[in-house]
Amino acid sequence: TYSTANGVRLYINGNLYSSTGSFTFSASGAPMLIRLGGDGGGTSCSPGYGGAFTGALDEFYLYNRELTAAQIWALANP
Repeated sequence: TYSTANGVRLYINGNLYSSTGSFTFSASGAPMLIRLGGDGGGTSCSPGYGGAFTGALDEFYLYNRELTAAQIWALANP
């Protein structure tokens, strides 16, 4: 998830795993890239994950707003 107040938050299986803290993002007006399975070194999430994702993604959702932790949990645990 992303918001200016919370920054980027990474959830795994419905649980908060890592976050960047708050920052402001301004879109450039050009098409944006979504990278699945790694951040390309661009977010400084802590704890660091140590490299590219190893595993499988079975679902991906894209929303135009930040979801709450309860909404993330409900999506991951139907």
